[in-house]
Amino acid sequence: VLVSPQARAPYSGMLPGWLAGRWRDDEIAIDFAALCAACGARWIADELAALDPDGRRLTLAGGATLDFDQLSLNVGSTLT
Repeated sequence: VLVSPQARAPYSGMLPGWLAGRWRDDEIAIDFAALCAACGARWIADELAALDPDGRRLTLAGGATLDFDQLSLNVGSTLT
């Protein structure tokens, strides 16, 4: 499961080239729906509101809860 309020995120390694005008926004963006579809994952358009590491549970801003076995957190970047 991938949780992100945005549908896309820039690949940080390509940001200098984007700033220099070498690549367009759509060329450096990771499309979460397409990525998840390609690897059999599920994208949830939401964001983390609370984390219970002992209970291994996330609460999302929309009110849903997710249990986890493994968790990776990334504050990430956004496109403007």
